[in-house]
Amino acid sequence: MVNHLPAIYQGGAAPELARAATLPAPAPGIDLPTVDTVAAADLYGRWLESRSLAPSTVYTYTKAVRFFNEHIGTFYFGIEDVVRMLLAVDLGRNSKAWLVNALRRFFRWLSDAYGVEDRSCYIPEVKPQKSLPRVLSVREIHAAFAATRDDVEETMLLLMLDTGIRVGEAANLRAHYIMDGWMEVDGKTGPRQIPISEEIADRLLAISRDDGVIWVSRGNTAQNGIGAPKTVDGLKKQYVGIFRRAGIKHPGRPSGPHVLRHTFATYFLKAGGNILSLQNILGHSHISTTMVYLHLASDHHQAEHTLYTPARTLGLIS
Repeated sequence: MVNHLPAIYQGGAAPELARAATLPAPAPGIDLPTVDTVAAADLYGRWLESRSLAPSTVYTYTKAVRFFNEHIGTFYFGIEDVVRMLLAVDLGRNSKAWLVNALRRFFRWLSDAYGVEDRSCYIPEVKPQKSLPRVLSVREIHAAFAATRDDVEETMLLLMLDTGIRVGEAANLRAHYIMDGWMEVDGKTGPRQIPISEEIADRLLAISRDDGVIWVSRGNTAQNGIGAPKTVDGLKKQYVGIFRRAGIKHPGRPSGPHVLRHTFATYFLKAGGNILSLQNILGHSHISTTMVYLHLASDHHQAEHTLYTPARTLGLIS
């Protein structure tokens, strides 16, 4: 447990504040000290950065807390305060769902890190509109490979389509994390080992530097041994560049590398892969997250149905 009580509490001695902060909202006329959510937001941002998350991810999560501080700004809030905030802002349903999820994460972190009451239960759930992830067609996959400029960019695509890892996991990958058909990545759910095809592993090792860095600024490779490691945002921009040259985009915006994760998962199931194996490979905490890819692989299920429906196997139809 991190101990920065004076940094997030206002007034009084820290032990007394720790006790007071676990109490319910104070009755009128009772002056209890409160947690400074503004200072806590700053510490939260630094903690997120220490997790090697992409700067854009850190920005969006801390933006949610800043939004909360602008509209509510007190540790002792209630469900009605959050509802009023959501009604007052001009956000779509999915944006509101993301906002409440980000705030729940923040208040759970605040409770775990500082031993204060977990106020996430006062944030009502907003269910997002269901939409299926974007998946590349076979034509688009070939177009993406045709748009690569060198072996490094080709390897970038192959890595994603062979393992389904997130772009942040790819950016932090090092050569010494790859061994005997496995590689270790550190993602949202913590470190995990996932399989990698030998051909892709060989490609990664071939372009890596002696210090294990795989992705560096364009033109700086293992052969010359110079250049800073590519950041998550830098690697993401390179994927976006490949898709832009290939003419691949989401409706109204360029496609990003996460579409390759969705594409890997969908084609994995279409080829007959096991959904529990897919859950472990993708690092999903809950099987329900992985289940969405069953809908995307529906033509595989149609083919299975054609072969194995009892109406056909029992000779009822030809």
